[in-house]
Amino acid sequence: MPNNGLIFLLLLLLGATAGTAQDLRIAVPAQAMPLENLIHTLEAKYGLLFSYKQEDIVALQVVPPRGARKLPAFLTTTLKGSGLVFEIVQEKYVLLSKPAVRRSTVPVPGQAEEITLCGQVRDLLTQAPLLGANIYLQQARQGTVTESDGSFTLRVNGNAKTDTLIISYVGYQEQRLAVRQLWQRPCSTILLDYYSFGEDFLIVKEYLTDGILSGDNGAYTQLQPAKTGTLPGQVAPDILHTIQFLPGVSSADGTPSGISVQGGTPDQNLVLWEGIPVYHTAHYFGMLSAFNPFFIDKVTVFAGGFGAEYGGRISSVIQLESVADASPSTQIGIGTNLIDGFLDGQLASRDQRLSAIFSLRHSTTGLWRSPTFKNITRRVQQGILVQNIDLNRLPPGIHISDDFNFFDTNLKLTYQLSKQDELTAAGYYAANDFSDNILDDKRMQTQADTFALANSGIKVAWRHQWQPRLSTTLEALHTDYHYDYGYSVLTPGQVNPDKIGRKNSSIQEQQLHLQADYLTHANHSLKVGYQLTNYKVAFGITTSSMDDDSGNRAFDSPLHVLYADFQTNSESRIGFQAGLRLSQYQLVQKQYLEPRFRLWYRPTDQLTLYLNTGKYNQYLSQLIQLKGDQASIETPVWGLTGSAEVPVLNANHLQLGAVYRKNTWLLHVQAYAKKVTGLTSLSSGFDQGLSNRYHLGDAHIRGLDILVKKRWNNYKSWLSYSFSQIDYHFPTFFDTDFAAAIDQPHALNWAHLWTFGNLECSLGWTISSGRPYSASSNFEVLPAPPNSPGPRETVRPLVHAFNSERLPAEHQLDASLVYQFTPSLLHLSSLRVGLSFYNIYHHRNIYNREIYIDNRPNRPSALAYNDKVNMGFTPNFILRLTW
Repeated sequence: MPNNGLIFLLLLLLGATAGTAQDLRIAVPAQAMPLENLIHTLEAKYGLLFSYKQEDIVALQVVPPRGARKLPAFLTTTLKGSGLVFEIVQEKYVLLSKPAVRRSTVPVPGQAEEITLCGQVRDLLTQAPLLGANIYLQQARQGTVTESDGSFTLRVNGNAKTDTLIISYVGYQEQRLAVRQLWQRPCSTILLDYYSFGEDFLIVKEYLTDGILSGDNGAYTQLQPAKTGTLPGQVAPDILHTIQFLPGVSSADGTPSGISVQGGTPDQNLVLWEGIPVYHTAHYFGMLSAFNPFFIDKVTVFAGGFGAEYGGRISSVIQLESVADASPSTQIGIGTNLIDGFLDGQLASRDQRLSAIFSLRHSTTGLWRSPTFKNITRRVQQGILVQNIDLNRLPPGIHISDDFNFFDTNLKLTYQLSKQDELTAAGYYAANDFSDNILDDKRMQTQADTFALANSGIKVAWRHQWQPRLSTTLEALHTDYHYDYGYSVLTPGQVNPDKIGRKNSSIQEQQLHLQADYLTHANHSLKVGYQLTNYKVAFGITTSSMDDDSGNRAFDSPLHVLYADFQTNSESRIGFQAGLRLSQYQLVQKQYLEPRFRLWYRPTDQLTLYLNTGKYNQYLSQLIQLKGDQASIETPVWGLTGSAEVPVLNANHLQLGAVYRKNTWLLHVQAYAKKVTGLTSLSSGFDQGLSNRYHLGDAHIRGLDILVKKRWNNYKSWLSYSFSQIDYHFPTFFDTDFAAAIDQPHALNWAHLWTFGNLECSLGWTISSGRPYSASSNFEVLPAPPNSPGPRETVRPLVHAFNSERLPAEHQLDASLVYQFTPSLLHLSSLRVGLSFYNIYHHRNIYNREIYIDNRPNRPSALAYNDKVNMGFTPNFILRLTW
């Protein structure tokens, strides 16, 4: 049997493999040795890089702990009593330094006249104040540390005018200033720069802004929400909106859930939280990100070219991780904005073996409806009214009542069973409820919409460290997603509704995942793994225009996957990553082979060239619904691929790129091409001549992304431009070749960020091509079938070409102001207050246009169009308190 063969091959490979550089455990002989010798051993054996001053470590003897320990615990024990402190940067750089020598600044009677030195210490690049920087006199050995705003005041003896003031901070190059020079001028700003680890480290350090990093020679981009800072139009680093600042990432309809990565559709993105697939990524029909940004520690984005350990999607991987280890002290954050209230925190046991982090959010619509929420509601509900009706100014006789709320929660527990074993449990739950009623007095019609959604997931993982460079991880997870949406239009006196529709979609996914990681002494890495996934997927689509059950399907199938991935040392001048993924898909009794390859070359320290290519398959996708009954809210349906009607999606990727960095300039250019086969369309409206059938097609995608970034002290700016072309080919359509609905050939984003002390300001302007739409110049009248309920005839537009016209260009200006500081009240560790302004000049951005027949009573039928417009000027506010 093929399955037995896969399992046997897995066991054979596991006997000779495994381990990752992440969560590295250190094990060296527990005997006294010079610290300098230990550093050389750790650099050679584990690929770490240490930075220190030679005079700080000379003649120091240390005794490492017994057994294998995680790097932070190992360093804490080893350096105890040495007088050194450490900081780990980007997981492999270790910075060693001495803490400040803090002595009393109280003058001694009889000493010379006092003088006062003052200043403010900031980061050279970010201009952020540095809390706890060391300030001390070289000869007098008298010093202090900086406050939360980076300021310091030091009273010294007048004889110190000939002394030297040393300013140092872990991870930064120290500065030395003559006291006489500093004393003779007002309080000055002192800028500290990072230690230099080579150009590769600098590229990893910052990409667009602080907290947005590029790693592994351009293979992925990583976001750290806590460090991202203030981005245009955001009061907090909204996860899915922040991703859209990256080149090649956009949302054609402006929603967080509508993310398109280099021409892919939203369902072609694999979104994971702690390894659990997330199908509901945004609340309120995609408008509000379903992730609390203060709970997410890292977001890693693979815009294509991802390794063999990832599968099941053909466009990108968006991996969200929460804080790996909670700090010994309790931390609680609470706050609100104009949409929701939130609570998050982290706890740890006294021995730090057990840690917990959690998040809770709930919409505030039950208390009041803010202007921000009202704008979002108008944006969502455009689909429930036919005609170009401004929901801000409803015509006489139309009354709308609605109700909406959402809730989401996350919990992660980590327990250190032993020095070699760690147990992790994680879970999330999100829910949406929506209903509305629309009364049209003139037509004597009532329309009702209802929507209920729930998405939950849970995972348990056990990680064992067999050797310092060898580990295995076993995971079991379950995901459950379901929604039900219905609408109806009823005229009083009629037994049957004029229009009726219902959509429901459900996914149950269970997964067992075993992975082994091995890191060689040359810092090459090897990963092998096995995944068993069982899918149960169903959907139903019923509308008044459908006369059969073609819109109802149910699927159930296991998927067996075996994969291996090898990567050479990422620090090497030239290197590669090669992977292979073998899948046995039970639904079609077929095996799929997916090779992956990545190559990079650094001809200079400033320039990196790379190539990514690979084959990708997708077994679960959303159906493309080109049309639907007019009066309804857009909701996607998921189906399991592999049938004759909905085949397995297949994509071939090719990416060529270059990253150039010199001083404070950054240039990143990437060209890409994709071919996607197996696209499926379910037409359930007036696609002429297509009835309610499934139609198969493919996509041809090509594009170019360019990013230019520059920093001047406390100001930074970047300009990104994307060119793309997304063409669909459906041979059974009357118009076989046409532009995809998400096709926007040109997109430009220009952002500016300033930092003034604790105040952060940002301004951003975006412009993009309008989306395509299908135009019509005439309509036809179709008689109703004999004995059919409802209207006697159907009137529908005649569409002569798909997406042949294009909407006007979309553009807008966004801004944000955020002030964060440490107040002297309520024992707060920080207080964050912010304002954001979306679409400042209130431009009318049309993101969708549909043609319909205006057949109101007592007037002739005529063609008309229904425009859907993104939000106009929308403010938001945040208040967050942290203890």
